[in-house]
Amino acid sequence: MNLLIVDDEVITTQVLKEKLNRKYLGISSIFTAYSVDMAEKILQKENVEIILCDVEMPRANGLELLEWVRNNQKEAEFLFLTSHEKFEYIFSAMQQGASDYLLKPIDISKIEQALFKITEKVRKQKQLNEIQEYWNYGKRRILKALWRNIIFGEISGQENIFREIEKQGLERDIGCSYILVLVLFQKENVFRKKEPQGLNQFIIDNVLAEALTEKFEMANCVHWEENDDYYVAVVSEKQKEDVEARMEKVKSVLEYYFDCPVRAVYVSDAGDVSQLGKYREQISVYASSHIHEGGKVFFIHGQEKGQEKMAYRLNTKFVLQCFERGERVKLLEYLQKSILNVQKKDSEKILLEYFQMDLLQISGAYLHQHDINTEFLFTDEGYKKTWLKSHSSTFFMIQWSAYYVNKIFDSIKNGERGNDIVDNMVTYIHKHYEENINRNMLAKKVGFSPEYIGKIFKRKTGMGINEYINTIRIEKARNLLETTDYKIIDIALMVGYDNMPYFSSVFKKYVGVSPAEYKKDNLK
Repeated sequence: MNLLIVDDEVITTQVLKEKLNRKYLGISSIFTAYSVDMAEKILQKENVEIILCDVEMPRANGLELLEWVRNNQKEAEFLFLTSHEKFEYIFSAMQQGASDYLLKPIDISKIEQALFKITEKVRKQKQLNEIQEYWNYGKRRILKALWRNIIFGEISGQENIFREIEKQGLERDIGCSYILVLVLFQKENVFRKKEPQGLNQFIIDNVLAEALTEKFEMANCVHWEENDDYYVAVVSEKQKEDVEARMEKVKSVLEYYFDCPVRAVYVSDAGDVSQLGKYREQISVYASSHIHEGGKVFFIHGQEKGQEKMAYRLNTKFVLQCFERGERVKLLEYLQKSILNVQKKDSEKILLEYFQMDLLQISGAYLHQHDINTEFLFTDEGYKKTWLKSHSSTFFMIQWSAYYVNKIFDSIKNGERGNDIVDNMVTYIHKHYEENINRNMLAKKVGFSPEYIGKIFKRKTGMGINEYINTIRIEKARNLLETTDYKIIDIALMVGYDNMPYFSSVFKKYVGVSPAEYKKDNLK
């Protein structure tokens, strides 16, 4: 507890500061001032609970200091010292809430007795404030839980709601008309790892309660998460027509703390407390089937029968042309503009789904026509993540389409590169067919996995690598059998077979007769 002594008599001030028993009074710090101006400067910097003040001083007196303290809403108890027992001084001081007054000359023991009473009063008031704050905190938690139960339909019907209020001991009139304001936040922009979540929730509640409730009721703010979305519902007594203007101020304040946090605001019709659960359901249905961004305010008027939506159609010829010509940037720009056009026409999510289906069908036909396997998509974790988020906003749909199209162009590029790889392998086989070559050895040569080169080789040539090697070897063996007198075992070694029975088996498989029979019938 801190004490401020204000007296233009410097000696009196110093004596009081030195003689007062701080331990007895429970005072930790004593400040001194020799004028009202000096006292005001100290009070603006320090937390002072008790002021021991002379009434009569030059320029401004103690009563003016008391008035200044009350006007500035500072909590401090006054004990006045005066040389004159003038009724007007005493009356004015007591009118403005002074605790007591004493006549000069000073008597330390009497001053300490008076100060002790005041310090006890301050202590008791602090205890009462703490108890009241604790009780109010408990009531706020109970009230917040009540609003949550009402909003989510755990308690329904006016009678049941009023019964619950009485049961919880809440002295609250909730018979007025309410609107439900549901604010959709950009979760990743509000809850960053480096900041405590509780602090950010407090900031949001504080700003929304000030703007949308009559008595700054933070308990009227209910939070919940749904998938990757973060919602705050505010039970508001305001007129729904005022919400849009109020939310503009809210957004400007929140953007001081967070980066573009508000995605959309939904406002229900006005009704009694029992309607709040229904309002939340209506808003949730609308919000889940639409994509809203930019912090716009939408007024929800119950369930309206939706009209059948026309699917968005991409320019198939243009998309295929971009794939054929390798015009990656041109296609990405077109798709981004298309997505934004879908959003401008209607915010329903189903239109984005139609767009996505159309792109998948066009690209799927192109991939099939060019014999490009789509397996690369289903094993790609990045693709899976962008797909799962793609329907939640235009941003994520643009992100998905860019990722998807880039993967296709990369696959086309790899396919072209694959053709070059196959050509290189074919050339190598023709030059080295007599050596001990196989799929694994060729894979090391070109720097790709055996499985990959096996797929691209068969896709281009129509046969596996080992089959192709055998075809070349047997063709060379036939030529040697027809045109030379070499022994069959030598010919086998010359074309790459070091096992005579195996050579005979392979030769008969491809030619239909054994090497000996073929030599006998075809030797020129």
